[in-house]
Amino acid sequence: MHTPFIRYFHTELAKRGFLTVKFNFPYMEARRRVPDRREILEESYRTIVDQAKNGNHKPDRIFIGGKSMGGRIASQIAANGVDVNG
Repeated sequence: MHTPFIRYFHTELAKRGFLTVKFNFPYMEARRRVPDRREILEESYRTIVDQAKNGNHKPDRIFIGGKSMGGRIASQIAANGVDVNG
């Protein structure tokens, strides 16, 4: 979440008026090297999407993605029916 790569995209999207959300999966927050089970990763991502939708900002559209594990999980939850625009 704090890598130059992620910070760059977060900052550049924000400069262009996009609300962006960064987060770590539980295993990263706990500083573990082994990822959580798929179900935990997917539920974590779904929780972030729900919080973004129902938070103070009320975005018109939601696009999800990520780097490495985040991109994989974003693709999986989108394919499994999470209500996002892309």
